[in-house]
Amino acid sequence: MRSIDTLLEDCIGNGRYQAAIISLVLLVGIPAAFMQTATVFIAALPDARCWIEALDNDTASDVLSEDVIKSTLIPYDEIAQRYDRCHMFNYNLTGCEGNLNISQCVDDATNSTSPNIGDCQDGHYFNKDIFESTVATEWDLLCGRLTLKSGSTSVFYFGVFAGSIIGGALSDRFGRILIYKIGLLAGLVVGIAVAFSPNYHVFSLLRFLLALLYKPASLAAVVYALEVSRERWKTTAALGYNIIYGLGCVIMSGLAIFWRNWRPLQIAFSLGFLPLVLTSFFLPESPRWLVSKEKFAEADKTLKLMRKRNHAKGVVDLNTERDLAPVAADKREVNNKDGNSLIETFSRPYSRMMTINNMFVWMITSLVYYGISLNSGALAGNIYVNHALGGAMDIIAISLCIVAISKFGCRNCTVMTLVLCGLSCLLSTVALHVGAGVTAIKYVGLVLAMSGRFGSSAAFAVLFVHTVELFPTSGRNTALGLASMAARIGSIITPFTLQIQYQVPWLTQAIFGFTALAAACVAYSFPETKDNSLLMTFNETEKYFEKNLRSSKMATIYCISGKRDRDPDEASVDEEDAPTNEKL
Repeated sequence: MRSIDTLLEDCIGNGRYQAAIISLVLLVGIPAAFMQTATVFIAALPDARCWIEALDNDTASDVLSEDVIKSTLIPYDEIAQRYDRCHMFNYNLTGCEGNLNISQCVDDATNSTSPNIGDCQDGHYFNKDIFESTVATEWDLLCGRLTLKSGSTSVFYFGVFAGSIIGGALSDRFGRILIYKIGLLAGLVVGIAVAFSPNYHVFSLLRFLLALLYKPASLAAVVYALEVSRERWKTTAALGYNIIYGLGCVIMSGLAIFWRNWRPLQIAFSLGFLPLVLTSFFLPESPRWLVSKEKFAEADKTLKLMRKRNHAKGVVDLNTERDLAPVAADKREVNNKDGNSLIETFSRPYSRMMTINNMFVWMITSLVYYGISLNSGALAGNIYVNHALGGAMDIIAISLCIVAISKFGCRNCTVMTLVLCGLSCLLSTVALHVGAGVTAIKYVGLVLAMSGRFGSSAAFAVLFVHTVELFPTSGRNTALGLASMAARIGSIITPFTLQIQYQVPWLTQAIFGFTALAAACVAYSFPETKDNSLLMTFNETEKYFEKNLRSSKMATIYCISGKRDRDPDEASVDEEDAPTNEKL
């Protein structure tokens, strides 16, 4: 009797076919990056001021420059260090409409009255040097309507949250490739539909549906890549999605330069799903999933296909039903004994503490990562270059993590990357506050922000591997699902955190910095898993956590230091061990 790992290894041969199908499914990271950070471009908020009818209507003579208009008619916001976007001086400029000498008319009006400051009455005038049209400019999502812009992004990430919850269950029930195909097709169709939204509300609804429908495809792709990988490729396969996601961020900057109007740009982003839809029909189903569903004939067929395409040498007698039917029966028996993995996890004090802490670190990492990603336009320099640099940071960070994990271990890597992220964000806050108006210091802030992106991206990658190694086989999917759910909560909060910077420019980065350092402190309490075997059962995991955490400050905070709930199944074992322990 052989395991599915042995059968897969026997069929891999030169591994070229395996490498090809893994690379192909992980390319979903490119359109995923397009969708998840699309608002950097399609909902960008360019420089703006109040619309002044006498100066901005089509019949007005283009005499006054923007600098003159702002210095004369717009109050300066000392806190934000820029001209106010939501208020104007209420001069009476009615007589200046259509006036051939509009400059003189404005001078006369401003010198003859003492105005008060009022809200924008006729909407806003947006600078079109960078963007011809965005969601924010088309529907005037500024000032009192700025929360609508943040809300739309949060609604999208709520769709990602819901898609993450149902995605795993759907791919477990119906297969990795079927859900992958459906998700890609839905992403293509709904993504294009978003570009034809007639108003903000339809736009938000379609973006929610887009996230809900395409997210299961990206989850299925990562699981599929892990399931068809050979053992020594698993870490690379797990992190490969994130590397390709970074590549997607680089590519989308090029697309955004070419299309400056948000509607054709949204269509271009959505067409990223098309080649993957076409190639998905050439992918075989995961043999592991087929075996788990006891579809042994189909598993045989898939393994033989892999063996042929990989040019595997030697003769291997493939009979998955003979080899794996007993294993499947044992797995059913173990699952029945373990019961509900969610209940099992939270009924044990140390496992419960580790699960909550792990969720907290994932949530903060997601909050900071997406905060820095979506904030490219607020940094010094060009928004297109900034977003591409952020994608490059993802690629470099995750590539280095593949090496660093084996050398330093997951816990140390998580702590170091979160500390780097937190300090970078706090130092960039200092740069923004101290060097306001100094171009050189603004670019220092940009470098620090990119360092924060590097740290948060690396932390995300390491956390995925660490979560897999911390929790038992019986509850590993549950732990990853809870972690992903927490990460989505962080991303839902992100847009409102970014909105704060329009009132207090330095506060957003300060929030990112302090929360990242807090997450680093929590991650420091995690046990190190380097060179450890993967845990199998809940009881084994609870003992492992207790051994490593019983005397920790974190256990004291949770009021479980020095005690552990006793599992009935362990009683006999503990009693047998008692005399030996007394002798020791």
